[in-house]
Amino acid sequence: MDAHWTRHRIRSRIAARGSLALALLLLLAAAPACGSGKLEEHSATLREDFDADERKDAAEDLGKLGDRAAVPVLCAATRDPDDKVREAAAEALGRLGDRTAGPDLVALLNDPEKDVRGEAVKALGLLRDEARVPDLLPLLSDRSSDIREEAVEALGLIGSGHALEALRQVALRDRDEDVRAKAAFAVRRIEAAIQ
Repeated sequence: MDAHWTRHRIRSRIAARGSLALALLLLLAAAPACGSGKLEEHSATLREDFDADERKDAAEDLGKLGDRAAVPVLCAATRDPDDKVREAAAEALGRLGDRTAGPDLVALLNDPEKDVRGEAVKALGLLRDEARVPDLLPLLSDRSSDIREEAVEALGLIGSGHALEALRQVALRDRDEDVRAKAAFAVRRIEAAIQ
């Protein structure tokens, strides 16, 4: 009787787990369709809405969705006439981490708005693309200490030995104490990664 009862309990548990696994698979299969609808909705808003706040919110939402299918529409949004939309697009592109966004983010490094430039620098660091080091190095001498600090952090994230000497100079000579400290940290981080 005990062996029969044990076999019955085992079969019941396997059946229950199988049903649970099937339900989970069905739920996961439905999830992309839900995300896809949001992707299309936010993409359309970003492309077509006249309200800059709505476009900015759509760019932020696209970054939060985490779907790299949003990269082309976000890259186009880096050329939006509103600076808050460009800033949100840069942040979203950094979140998505797709290196194909690099050229559009590099174009934002010349944006007249400091916040847009800063977000583009952060995003380039998050891409961790060594090919972007030459684009970031000139920012180590930007007139804004905020931009210099962002460039130091981005170069530290990328971790390229090609940036080491420039970062050492910033760590020794920058006029801003915070920039010097972050440059020294970036140098240590890169040196540790290279060894």
